[in-house]
Amino acid sequence: MDKVKVGVLSAVAVASIACVVAGYDKKGEGSKTYVNLGKYKGIEAEALKKDVSEEEINSVIDQYLQSSTIKDETNTTVDDGETININYSGKIDDVAFEGGTAEDQMLTIGSHMFIEGFEEGLIGKNVGDTVQIQVTFPDPYVNNPDLAGKPAVFDVTINYITRAAQATDEDIKAIGTYESLEALRNNVVNILTQNKETESDNKFQLLVMAKVVNACEFGDITYSDIEDLYNDEYTYYDNYATYNLGGMDVFLENIQMTKEEFEQLILEVSIRKYKEDLVLDKIAKAEKITISNKEYKEALEEAKPTYANYGITEEDFIKSNGGEKAYKLGLRREKTKKYVIEKAKVSEYVDTIEDVQVGIDEYIGDGATNSEEEED
Repeated sequence: MDKVKVGVLSAVAVASIACVVAGYDKKGEGSKTYVNLGKYKGIEAEALKKDVSEEEINSVIDQYLQSSTIKDETNTTVDDGETININYSGKIDDVAFEGGTAEDQMLTIGSHMFIEGFEEGLIGKNVGDTVQIQVTFPDPYVNNPDLAGKPAVFDVTINYITRAAQATDEDIKAIGTYESLEALRNNVVNILTQNKETESDNKFQLLVMAKVVNACEFGDITYSDIEDLYNDEYTYYDNYATYNLGGMDVFLENIQMTKEEFEQLILEVSIRKYKEDLVLDKIAKAEKITISNKEYKEALEEAKPTYANYGITEEDFIKSNGGEKAYKLGLRREKTKKYVIEKAKVSEYVDTIEDVQVGIDEYIGDGATNSEEEED
C-alpha cells in the first residue's frame, strides 16, 4: 500500500471510529467468527515525540506576524506594494451609487482589487490627504453590469499606511490579541504541545490495538460478517462527498484514488474494525468489564449537547445507534480499549509519523472472502 493510500487509511480509520458511536455494529456479539486472544496486557509500542522545538515555535510566530499588519507611524507617503487604510465615496454624474462608499477599507497598492486607475492614483500621496480620482468602469463589468463603461469620480481619504508587525512587545500589543511577545509565545507553545500530545496519544493507541489484534487468532471472516460495517462506512463518505464536495468523483480525485481502490480501502477498514470489536468483546468477558446504568446515563448526558444541537431527542439518538443494548455494547468496547491502553507502555518515542505508520498499516490483516463466491 503506497503512502497516499496509507495516509488515507489512517484518516478513514480515525474518522470511522469517531462517526460510528463507541464501536457500534449491527451484528453485535452474535458473530460466529471465533477469536483466540493473544497478549493484551503490557503491550509495548512506539509513540511520536511530544516535545516542541524552537523551530516549530518560531515558525508559527512568524506566520502570525506575516499575517498581521499594524499602523506605520513613520511612513507618510504611499508607495506601490504597501497596504493602506482608506475611506472613499464614488459618484457617477454627481450621484452616489450602490457599493461606491466605504470606510476603514484596507487596500494593498498593486493588488488590483479596485478598477484600473484607482490604486495608481494613490501612489505618492500622503497620509491625511483627500484625493480625487477619476476612473472608468470596465466594459463588461461583471460585478455590476449597470456600471459597465461609465466614468466615475472617487474622493479618497488616506487614513494611514500599515507595515508588517515585528517580534516586539510593542508590535504584538498593537495587533490587539496579546499583550506581549511572551504571551504570544506561551499560547503558541500550549497549542503546539496539545496538538502533539493528541497526535502522539492517538497514534500510540492505534499501534497498541494493532499489536493486540495481530497477536490474536481469528476464524474465517466472510463478507457477510463485515457487510453492515462496510455499508455504514461507505454511506458515511458518500454522503460527505455529496453534501460537501458535490459528489464522490470529486472526493476520489482529492484523495487520488479510483472507485475500486477506495472500495478496497473501506473493505480493509471494515475488517480492521470488525476484528477489533471481536477482540474487545473477548477481553471484556475475560476481565469482567461491564457498563453500569450510571455509566450509561453519564454517557448519554455527555453526548446530549451534540445530538440536541440537531434537534434529536435522546430516544431517537439511542435508536440511531442500534438501541440501548448496542449502545451499551459500544460503550463497553471503548471502556475495554481504555483498559488495554492504560496497561500499555511506550517502548520508544520516534520523530516521524512514518515510523508509526508502518505498524498501523500492518494492522490490516487478511481480507474478507465474499460469501457468495464461497457458495459457488
